[in-house]
Amino acid sequence: MKFFEERLRIVLGQSIFGGTIFLTVVALVLGLGQLTLQGFSPPKSDPFAISVADAEQMKDVILWIDARSDDSFLQAHIPGALSLNRQNWEKKSPLLFGAFQPGKTIVVYCSPDCTESEEIAARIRKMGFDPVLYLEGGFESWRKLHPGAI
Repeated sequence: MKFFEERLRIVLGQSIFGGTIFLTVVALVLGLGQLTLQGFSPPKSDPFAISVADAEQMKDVILWIDARSDDSFLQAHIPGALSLNRQNWEKKSPLLFGAFQPGKTIVVYCSPDCTESEEIAARIRKMGFDPVLYLEGGFESWRKLHPGAI
């Protein structure tokens, strides 16, 4: 930070904008900018969301839940996924108890423009399962990484 302060004093002069305090703030902002450029990213705003890239890294420990319609599920779905949506909730939600294994993470997905995955994930959490996340970008984000699948 000393480097930034010295350069700014030369350019701005010591008395402009409150002197040392201003220079310290500018140096701090520039320093944080360097962190961002070097790969630092702020925490996610939604702790229950997971990106497809992060899900790919843990794919062996995921139990996929497809929250789209039954017809969409029949047309295409992530291999091994269970179909569980609002329409079939009463009938199929008990299947989670047989499908879930300790050490697994439940990831719910739907289409990119729907909120069904968030709702189904919340319902599953209320049943006592943990961790339960939803896939950002839905099925289409997964399919982009697996264009030949299904």
